[in-house]
Amino acid sequence: MAYSRKENNTTNYIHPNESNLWELHKAMVYDPYNAPSLRVDDTSVQHTSKNRRKVTNQSLAFYSSFQYTKDVQVWDEQLTLGATSTYVDEESIIKLEVTGTAGSEAIRQTRKVVRYVPGRQVEVTLAGRFGPEAPGIRRRVGVFDELNGVYFENTGSEFFVVVRRELAGGGIEEDRVEQEEWNEDRLDGTGLSGIIADSENMQLLVIEYEWYGVGSVEFKFVLNDRAVPVHRFDFTNNIQRTWAKTAFLPIRAEITNLTGETDSSSFYHGSTSVQVEGNIEKKGVAENISSPIVGKDTGNAGTFTPVLSIRLKADRRAGVALPVEFQAAALDNSSIFYQIYLDTVLTGPTWNSVSDDSFIEYDTDATALAGGRLMQSGYITPESQGTTQKFPVDEGDYLGRNDLGTTSQILTISVASSGANKDAWAAITWIETR
Repeated sequence: MAYSRKENNTTNYIHPNESNLWELHKAMVYDPYNAPSLRVDDTSVQHTSKNRRKVTNQSLAFYSSFQYTKDVQVWDEQLTLGATSTYVDEESIIKLEVTGTAGSEAIRQTRKVVRYVPGRQVEVTLAGRFGPEAPGIRRRVGVFDELNGVYFENTGSEFFVVVRRELAGGGIEEDRVEQEEWNEDRLDGTGLSGIIADSENMQLLVIEYEWYGVGSVEFKFVLNDRAVPVHRFDFTNNIQRTWAKTAFLPIRAEITNLTGETDSSSFYHGSTSVQVEGNIEKKGVAENISSPIVGKDTGNAGTFTPVLSIRLKADRRAGVALPVEFQAAALDNSSIFYQIYLDTVLTGPTWNSVSDDSFIEYDTDATALAGGRLMQSGYITPESQGTTQKFPVDEGDYLGRNDLGTTSQILTISVASSGANKDAWAAITWIETR
C-alpha cells in the first residue's frame, strides 16, 4: 500500500514495492523536490531555456525561398578571386563556388539583421549542402558577421558549431566545438538518434538562441520529423561576459578556399526562415524627424525632388529602425505627388544625427535623386494635406545595410507638383527596437 508522511509540512509519496503495481511505478516519477507526479513524454517535445514547453504559436520574422531569383533585394554578396554565386533554377537554390586559388571566397549575407525580440527565443532554420568535402575548403552558415554570432562550420574534414564574440579593444574570441565533442548527439551513429549526418546530402539546420547577453545557444539538425539537438552552449553562470556583443545579426553563408585546394568546390545555400516564440510586436522607442518648416523648393513642375531622407548611423548599423508613418505637403496647400525610394542615389546630401540615442541620421539638403527601388507612391489632394500616411510595411520591413553591412540603406521621401517652385515639407516616424 502506498503511504505518505508529513515532515516539516512536506508530504512525500513513496512508491510501494509491490509487483502488481509495476505499471504505477512506470507511470510515476519524482520531481527535483521529491514530490510525485505523473510521468509524461518530456523528451520528444521542445522546451524553452526557462523550462517551459513550447505551446505558443511562433511568429515568422523572416523568410527567403529563392523561388525565382537570387533575391538581391534581400541578400547581399561579395565574391573574391574568381568565386561565383549562381542561381540553380531546377533546385531553387544558390550555388556558391570557389576557384583553386587560396583566398577565393564567396559570401552571401542578408541586408537586414535578424530582429531580436527581448524575452523570446529565436529559431533560425537554414537549408544547405556542404559536400563533397575537400581539405582546405571551409563552409559556414548561420547568424553571424565578422565580429559576433553563431554558425555551423565544415572544414573539409570535420563539423564544428561556433559561437563568436567581439572583444573589447578589437579582435574576436570563439567557442569552437568539433563534432566528436558535441554534448547532445554527435550524429555519427552513436547518439540517441542513431543517425549519421551526410555532408553530401541536403541538410536542414536549426540554431536556437536567446540573448539577454547570456542565456543558451542550441544547434540542431532536422531529421526524421524532429529537431535533433547536437550541441548546446549554456552561458549563464559559466562565463563572465556576454556570449556576443549583440544579437542583432545577419544571416550569412560563405565558402572559402583556405589553402589553394586545386579543385573547385561549392556550397549550396537554400531557403531560410526565422521564427520567434509568441507574437512579434512593434515594441521600442518612437522617433520622428521632419524637414524645415520653411519648405523645400521642388523646382520644375513634374520633377521629383528629395525632401527628407533617413539612414542608420555608421556605428548603429545593427540597429532595427522600423518606419511606421509619414506626412508630405506643399506649404501653399496645392496638390502634390510623392514617391518613396529605398537606396536612391542622392546629390549633395548633408547627414545630421537625430539625437545621441537614436540609430538614425537624416538629410534635407540633397538636390536630386537617381535610381533606387520605388517602394510607394501616391497623390495628396489639397483637402488631405497633413494626413498621416502609413508605410506598407510589416514587422520585417526595417532599414537594412549594403556592402556586407558596411553601408546603410537610405529611405527617401520625394515630392513633385504640377506647378513649378512649390515649397514642400515632409516628416517620418519610426520605431527603434532597443
